Amino acid sequence: MSLSERKTIDLEQGWDFMHKGIMKLKNILEGLPEPQFSPEDYMMLYTTVTSQVRCVPVSDTDTPLTLMIILNYVFSQIIIGVDVTIYNMCTQKPPNDYSQPLYDKYKEAFEEYIVSTVLPSLREKHDEFMLRELVKRWSNHKIMVRWLSRFFHYLDRYFIARRSLPPLNEVGLACFRDLVYKELHGKMRDAIISLIDQEREGEQIDRALLKNVLDIFVEIGMGKMDQYENDFEADMLKDTSAYYSRKASNWILEDSCPDYMLKAEECLRREKDRVAHYLHSSSEPKLLEKVQNELLSVYASQLLEKEHSGCHALLRDDKCEDLSRMFRLFSKIPRGLDPVSSIFKQHVTTEGMALVKHAEDAASNKKADKKDIVGAQEQVIELHDKYLAYVNSCFQNHTLFHKALKEAFEVFCNKGVAGNSSAELLATFCDNILKKGGSEKLSDEAIEETLEKVVKLLAYISDKDLFAEFY
Repeated sequence: MSLSERKTIDLEQGWDFMHKGIMKLKNILEGLPEPQFSPEDYMMLYTTVTSQVRCVPVSDTDTPLTLMIILNYVFSQIIIGVDVTIYNMCTQKPPNDYSQPLYDKYKEAFEEYIVSTVLPSLREKHDEFMLRELVKRWSNHKIMVRWLSRFFHYLDRYFIARRSLPPLNEVGLACFRDLVYKELHGKMRDAIISLIDQEREGEQIDRALLKNVLDIFVEIGMGKMDQYENDFEADMLKDTSAYYSRKASNWILEDSCPDYMLKAEECLRREKDRVAHYLHSSSEPKLLEKVQNELLSVYASQLLEKEHSGCHALLRDDKCEDLSRMFRLFSKIPRGLDPVSSIFKQHVTTEGMALVKHAEDAASNKKADKKDIVGAQEQVIELHDKYLAYVNSCFQNHTLFHKALKEAFEVFCNKGVAGNSSAELLATFCDNILKKGGSEKLSDEAIEETLEKVVKLLAYISDKDLFAEFY
């Protein structure tokens, strides 16, 4: 049938027919009883069928299977007439080309549905109940956008492309954003944050619900993260800081350093778990930074210097597991390892100087001879073995702790005893090992291993030339 032979469809008549189809779909989504098409409706549908008709099935992973089957059935009935009616109304000769009016009515159909049905259903609910209704309404809205975009696909392909207008999908989503989201995003945000804090206090919450609601913040941005970041994330991060500030202020007074660190590590693990289950992945570094700041940065000095359980005490009592946890936690905050390595250096220096003093006390004993003084070098080697193992394991071979160990040993390895320089004592110790195998009659392998350790100590002695003279 040519354009000249085709019966002209006026705007009111055509829209009335399309509106019936749209209302039928709305009623299904609302769960309302829906009468079948009348014989007259079917007659109009089939008399407008042409070879250009395409039936596109509905598929939505968020839609229950039973509803999806019903939707596909009704969709297959409706689209035959609506699709062709829209095509005819958009290809009629001016002034009967209704492309622009239909584009406007497409938007008006969403606005009318939202104002008359969606907003009232949301305004009467609060907190978690409002969130559940919102998820349902957003899911239904996306289905409506997809349906109506397919009904009006001729506009998308030709009219909108020529006029550089926003595409139908974008117009439909913008209606929800402008009418629903702008009114409710504050309540959405507050309800979500309240649920997150409840979970932090150990209560069970519906994580799937939070994931679905937070997806709305992302999807409503249509490719941008502005809504998620500005309307939710910023306040969520402020609440996170306030929450952990309150917790830390109590824990720092009540708990030992190891207990506090256990709690801090568990809090960080749980926040990462929240990101994995419902927060957007982009929130993870920002969220963890807030937790680390409140739990670690703010109380770093108090935590490390706790009298009976701080870093000094952990080193003194050889609490390797706690020291490893301390390294993991303080490596996460800016310059967090500086005070830890400083305390480590002080501790090693103190233990080394105690060995020097013990050797001096032994030298002051008239019965002590040089070999007793030289024997103290074995204790220095053992001390180095112990804390080098700490550096490699507890402190993950970090350069800062290698530097601290080096500087600590440089302090006491250059102290002389009873008029004997450290270089002379170390050379005598080596000579004793090579000639007699030491006091324990070492095997060749053990002698070689001991000499390798001596070489490490030699690196800390300032006057290496003097060692060569004695050796």
